[in-house]
Amino acid sequence: MIKKLQAAVILILLAIVGNGVYNYLKTDRDVVFVGVDGYSAPFSITNPSGELKGFDIDFIKAVAHAVNLNIDFRLIPFNALQDSIKKGSVDIVIAPFRIDRIAKTDKTFLSKPYYKNNVVYVVREDDYDDKDSTTKKMTDFSRVCITDKPKLIKYLRKLEKYPSIMIYSNSGAAFNGLYNNQCDVLVDSKSSASYYITKHNLRSLKMYDMPENNASVYYKIAINQSKPDLAKQIDAGIDYVIQTRQIDKISQKWFSRNSDIKSEQPQDQKNNTLFE
Repeated sequence: MIKKLQAAVILILLAIVGNGVYNYLKTDRDVVFVGVDGYSAPFSITNPSGELKGFDIDFIKAVAHAVNLNIDFRLIPFNALQDSIKKGSVDIVIAPFRIDRIAKTDKTFLSKPYYKNNVVYVVREDDYDDKDSTTKKMTDFSRVCITDKPKLIKYLRKLEKYPSIMIYSNSGAAFNGLYNNQCDVLVDSKSSASYYITKHNLRSLKMYDMPENNASVYYKIAINQSKPDLAKQIDAGIDYVIQTRQIDKISQKWFSRNSDIKSEQPQDQKNNTLFE
């Protein structure tokens, strides 16, 4: 009797252990590994405790939740993100770069657009009227504050009568230059400018699209080419987050403005040469 009881207990334990191993292997197999940089504010940021935050982080979490994906983040240096998707060390990559080049070289699946970036200019509220934004040109300003972005600097210097350009090492220094009247206007990408204004609650500033250059870059998610079903799931999740306007809540959190992305967005857009 005792031997039969022991055998029954052993069988039960084996069943429990076997079921646990199966669930573990199944869970591990079903995990979608997401490659992020972690140091590209405001898209992905790593705090001192190692916690990941940012627009991209919140967005991909919302997409994953919408289509019931189990995701796990992998921190990868920015310059190695493209190789990581090519080698298959991650399943998808989400990052603020010219991701279209991956598709051209590695035949990687690209998702529908999830963020639209373009060049903007920022002015002090007291110095500017909203109606000026429809007629104002960059050549109307005499002094421009700008971060050290070669493409942007080259663009400004190509203007027929380009203004005096004050180049700063980072956004904080450039915004201080604007506040301290070292320039009349600040020029930067929409993502950088709106994030800095949001982060520091700079309500006395106004931001407008660059009048001379309205070309845009659409950021997309890269999916490993061996995962066609995953690519379809990601697109379905993006559609859901956009259609329910969850994307606006995420955008308001990081940029203090609703998203420019609508349900139907051009899939192949000529990229703005100011973004590299």
